[in-house]
Formats: sequence, C-alpha cells, structure tokens
Amino acid sequence: MLGKRGKAAAARFFACWEREVVVLERELQEGTYQPGAYHYFFIHDPKTRQVAAAPFRDRVVDHALVRVLEPLFERRFIEDNYACRKGRGTHAGMRRY
Repeated sequence: MLGKRGKAAAARFFACWEREVVVLERELQEGTYQPGAYHYFFIHDPKTRQVAAAPFRDRVVDHALVRVLEPLFERRFIEDNYACRKGRGTHAGMRRY
C-alpha cells in the first residue's frame, strides 16, 4: 500500500498487522467478512470531483484477491482487451488499432 503507512487507519492496521491478517483470514474462510463503509471526500486537482475511499482493511483484502485472481483471469483474456491490464491501456489499444 504505497503512501498509506502514514495515514491513521493504516498505522492502526500495521500496529497489530499479524492479528489483523489472522482476523481477516478467519472472516474470509468463514464467510463472515463484511466490507466497511466508504469515506467520501472531494479533491480539486485538476477539477473538483468526489472520491470514495474504502476502509484500509478492505483495501488489504482487495490487494490479496487481485494477487490471486489476476493471473487466472489474465490467461483467459483475448489479446485485444486493454482495459485495466498491466502494460496495457488506452494508448496501447490505440497503437494496436
């Protein structure tokens, strides 16, 4: 989680990260994990827009799931899929076109 260790929620998580990871693992295995409420705020760069931020522990779960699932899905994508893929994107899709 780049740039998040200094934030209060991240600091609380990392203060007891071993316990937090064990609790998350148990909740995921038992099917009792529930995502938390999003925090909404506005940014003004380059224009004003609202951002919804998931709780830090939910982002930990998201990163863990992506690490497991992304390689499985990546193998099944067609060659011309450029959305949200590492090393791909709008510019790569335009070059391919």
